[in-house]
Amino acid sequence: KPYPRRFLESPARQALALEARKLEGIEIAPWTEAQQDDSARLVAAAYRGHIDSEINDQYRSPSGSRRFLSNIVQYPGCGTFFPPASFAAVASNGAKGELCGISLSSLVARDTGHITQICVAPSQRGKGIGYALLRRSMLALAAHGCRTVGLTVTSKNTGAIRLYEQMGFTDRREFAAYVWDSW
Repeated sequence: KPYPRRFLESPARQALALEARKLEGIEIAPWTEAQQDDSARLVAAAYRGHIDSEINDQYRSPSGSRRFLSNIVQYPGCGTFFPPASFAAVASNGAKGELCGISLSSLVARDTGHITQICVAPSQRGKGIGYALLRRSMLALAAHGCRTVGLTVTSKNTGAIRLYEQMGFTDRREFAAYVWDSW
């Protein structure tokens, strides 16, 4: 079964034109490998019932998401993992220390960055966390010398596409992710 997906791209320096926004009760900090278990639970929660969990079965459980995250960090599938442009959104009040979102980045080439994963906890959506995470990743990639930043998104994920387009991403190509139907 085919799932239409889109590859979007933005000049990395576009992040310089994006306004910093204040997040209430949320701090953006560098993502660390020590956050892999919390990140795996976040990914599974963020994609529960989401079309992307139909495409990638690793999104369906924390253990599958942990394997997915380990692959991003250890193997150059979507480029080489780039910690300086990978961030975590963490609650600084209330549920202090709770992981609210992540943006993980890689380098596809010396001057080309890629957002390999960006997600926000369902309870935290609509607060600007995704924007803040993506902006920080883009700024870090630009500071590293990247000219462009790319990402892929499922065509039916219209909310994410709207955010990406507002942040300066444009379509580069459409493609299909194919998934075997199990009988």
